[in-house]
This record gives sequence, C-alpha cells and structure tokens, in this order.
Amino acid sequence: MLRELFFNFCLLISVHSVLRFTFRSWPTSRSGPVSMARLAAFAAATLLLLLFPAQPTPGIVLDARAVPVAFVTLQFGPLPGLLVALPALAYRIWLGGAGVYAAVPSLLAVIGVTALLRRRIPAVGPLFWPHWPSLILMFGANGLPLLLPGGSSIWT
Repeated sequence: MLRELFFNFCLLISVHSVLRFTFRSWPTSRSGPVSMARLAAFAAATLLLLLFPAQPTPGIVLDARAVPVAFVTLQFGPLPGLLVALPALAYRIWLGGAGVYAAVPSLLAVIGVTALLRRRIPAVGPLFWPHWPSLILMFGANGLPLLLPGGSSIWT
C-alpha cells in the first residue's frame, strides 16, 4: 500500500509540474477558453490520480484526488471546484465499493471547507505559507465519514 501511495504522490507532483505551465501571467484570467481548458486539465489530473490509488481493502481507495480540487476551489471558487470534481465523483461512484459512501461527502466537504477559507487566505504564492495550518482544515474532512459509526457503510 505504501508503494501505491508513494506513486500517487509522485504522480501528483508530476501533474502539478505540468499544470503550472498553464499559468503564464498573474493574476490569471478566470473566464474564456483558456480558463475552461485549464479546468478540464485539472479535472483530467483528478481522474488520473484516481486511476492509480492505494487500496487497503476492496472498495476503499486512497489517493490525492482532493488536492487539485482544493487548488481550483481556492483559486477560482466553489463552482469551478465542483466542476473539476464531478468527473472524479462520477468515476468513483461507477467504481462502487464500500468506500463510495465516504468518498462523495469527503470530496464535497473539501470543496466546502476550502470555499469557506478562500476569503481568508491567498491562493498561491509565497504569502500562502504562513497559512499552512489551513491545509489541515481543508483536507481534515477528507475521509472523515469512514470514522463514523458504521464506517464505510454509513448510508446502507
């Protein structure tokens, strides 16, 4: 399992390196075909991360798909974050398994918390680092439904 998590992390770093080239100027445009293509690339990155997960048990997948979604939500807002997350959510539902009941609310919670924190912290750049504890809040709800009574079958 650690090998798969390490590979997923390396894939996240590689995807980040490629996607950063889409940001040619700052602040970046938030509308138009370039912005739509960027959001499509982030959605593809989210799906790519979901294709190579670690599976501790059948139906439970661990990956970094929430990171691109949180970045888009932080940078562009909750609606673009949801648009980037929808293909990953649909694919995760299609995969099924016990963890799907935790995966959907987890990703939606990441979008919600990141949207709430969006006004308080800058999206990127050196000014973000003093706000690194916000990362704990952004990703703290990711996987939290697995800890509830009933675990991965909370809605069955």
